[in-house]
Amino acid sequence: MNKHYRIENDNLIIAVNQIGAELSSIRSKINNREYLWQGDKKPFWNEQSPILFPNIGSLKNDRYLFNGKSYHLNKHGFIRGNADIKLANSEKDSLSFSLCSSEQTLKQYPFYFQFIATFQLKENFITTTYHVLNTGNQILYFSVGGHPGFNCSLINSNDSFDNCFITFQENEKANTSLISSEGLILNQKKLILDGDNKLMLTKNIFDNDALVFENLKSHSLTIHNKKEGKLVSVSFNEYPFLGIWSQFNAPFICIEPWLGIPDLIDSNQQLSDKSGITALEKSEEYKISFTIEIHQ
Repeated sequence: MNKHYRIENDNLIIAVNQIGAELSSIRSKINNREYLWQGDKKPFWNEQSPILFPNIGSLKNDRYLFNGKSYHLNKHGFIRGNADIKLANSEKDSLSFSLCSSEQTLKQYPFYFQFIATFQLKENFITTTYHVLNTGNQILYFSVGGHPGFNCSLINSNDSFDNCFITFQENEKANTSLISSEGLILNQKKLILDGDNKLMLTKNIFDNDALVFENLKSHSLTIHNKKEGKLVSVSFNEYPFLGIWSQFNAPFICIEPWLGIPDLIDSNQQLSDKSGITALEKSEEYKISFTIEIHQ
């Protein structure tokens, strides 16, 4: 049974589903508007803010190799939709959820770990922190990332993303990596930003899947509605990759800070060689955060 947990302050009420530790609502107490996509409009995306772990995006043939064995992992890993995640800690201003390695996870991911997701609310900011602990006796290889979807309008629930635009913190000379029909990174790039900081969200911008950026100068961006002004800002200081995605003509836009990327089209499928993979030594731990700012 899915449980919903809430915390609030004078500015915001946020809710998190136990299943998947998925952020499910960001509602303003100032204007009574919902900022997070609710996943309730067919035929669009029925998720809201899944956690991506231990892989981001697709693996080549949905498989990887480790120590001479082949393992299957679904796109974006096994945290999303996982009913085994438990509430680990609840405070007035924060919620933490935890998943430990188990017989089930070891069949697809032969590593011992503890994964903790913490959501902290302060004023009009929500900080999400991912905490990975290596509880085994070998190097732990993983990626982790966020996938929050935001409403493109606070007033018109059918307002599509082309009525929005994104501004980056800095002027960028930025290419996106092109993605194959199987969700793999191709050896081709396309120029998206040519020395400016404004990205217009045209109807066809996501025809070839997400925009994937690497090592941007910017550490934050802001989603604007053309009529309503600033909606949401996302700060992703520590993340080397950023995905931006939506479906055709959809009323939401996803901002995805990533610590890794999908497999390259020419990947040898060895997990330890995977592009963007993080290696965590025995008994070590790793923390990384991103912050959502709500404009009210």
